[in-house]
Amino acid sequence: MSGDPVGDAVWIAVSSGAVRVFVPRLFGDQPLNLSPAELAISWAQEINEPAVPGAAPLAVALIVKRQGPVNLLLVHSEPKLFPPVWPRARLTVDGFLFHRNRDRPHDGFAFFADDPDGTIELLTQHGVEATQAPAAWVAEQRRST
Repeated sequence: MSGDPVGDAVWIAVSSGAVRVFVPRLFGDQPLNLSPAELAISWAQEINEPAVPGAAPLAVALIVKRQGPVNLLLVHSEPKLFPPVWPRARLTVDGFLFHRNRDRPHDGFAFFADDPDGTIELLTQHGVEATQAPAAWVAEQRRST
């Protein structure tokens, strides 16, 4: 696994044209391979948007190891599936839930970053868009495709 730890059990590796998110406790060394052009990042505390008319609420997965607040939300322009859950992780409550719901696409995930400003800066330098209205961003991306 390559990448840098950004916080609570989440590692991110970025390069030109690729963002790889690792959650080793759930997916082992299998990353979520994402394109920066299909992503937007938000400070969870700064999201300030009304409900988007005609759009379903975002299906957001919480990727946290400890109880507590999340501070970042990463959303995709199209729904995605998580990689297979690591067999040993299926014995935990989180692993069981991710494994059981693996066939349900998600619009993004929320997590805790130790340095949220640094994580946002790292991602935006590689083409990920920053937004305070993730649901509106997702709705706009899906309308334009």
